[in-house]
Amino acid sequence: MWLARSFAAVLVLGGALIGLAWMAQIATITVTGAVGPEYTDAPSAFWTIRIVDLGFLVPICLATGVGLWRGAALAVRASYGVAAFMTLQAAAVLAMGAVMLWRHDPTGSPALVYALAPITLALSACTVALLRSYAGASPALAPRREPTATLA
Repeated sequence: MWLARSFAAVLVLGGALIGLAWMAQIATITVTGAVGPEYTDAPSAFWTIRIVDLGFLVPICLATGVGLWRGAALAVRASYGVAAFMTLQAAAVLAMGAVMLWRHDPTGSPALVYALAPITLALSACTVALLRSYAGASPALAPRREPTATLA
């Protein structure tokens, strides 16, 4: 139960953080028309990342996190794939951010690296625990048992 709740919290927190960050950028562009260097350098990449994150990753993270918190069987099944994918995704983005800072790229963001480092570590820990529970067939993420109706 602790694993399901821990992973649910990481997913909801990470999804909310990404969603709020991207929505703040889009709101700034909409209201002021001001764009930053990350937009002017590659507008297509800017929008592709925002669309994929806001349209797919954030909803999947939030839905799986809420489902795990509630003990839904579908969320338990989805959590293994979501955990592996999000861990690799977070590690890749963290590495990219660190390299951008190391190379003094003007679009590099220390805030992104500082925020993503603990999320990546938490995702990694949850993924290792999830995969161990799966390999050992332990009920670490056992869904809540719903009462079943019987036909009389």
